[in-house]
Amino acid sequence: MTSLKQMIGGLTLAAAIALPIAVSAQPPAEAPKDPVLAYRSAVMKSMGDNSAAMGAILQKKVAYDQNLALHLQGISLGAKAALKAFEPKMVGGTAKEDVWTNWADFSARLTKLAADTDALAKKAAAGPLDPKDVMAALSCKSCHDTYRTK
Repeated sequence: MTSLKQMIGGLTLAAAIALPIAVSAQPPAEAPKDPVLAYRSAVMKSMGDNSAAMGAILQKKVAYDQNLALHLQGISLGAKAALKAFEPKMVGGTAKEDVWTNWADFSARLTKLAADTDALAKKAAAGPLDPKDVMAALSCKSCHDTYRTK
């Protein structure tokens, strides 16, 4: 007769084996077909990737504190590239029409993000940062809530 402990252990092992298979079975997100939209999507994804890496550092999940400045620079450069990537008025991907109808606000947000993260990158290169300062500089959610489709 199998004990409850053995059953739970077996189920845990089965889940641990099945999870990577289920994750790898997910089809990759399809990139936009238009080169302008694909470029814009890649720029925004790179900013998200840098943000995720910083999150892991700030949560002490990885010990790459010295790389925090590099990821902040990556976001700063990404914000500058995003400004150029959105200049062509090409609705599509996940961008709302509001990007161009409220261009002054949208571009100001990206400009501020670039400046704030650049300044923090310089501070991070000199020493540790307070995670609250990093989170205050990242305005991703408010911009996405306003200018990105769900």
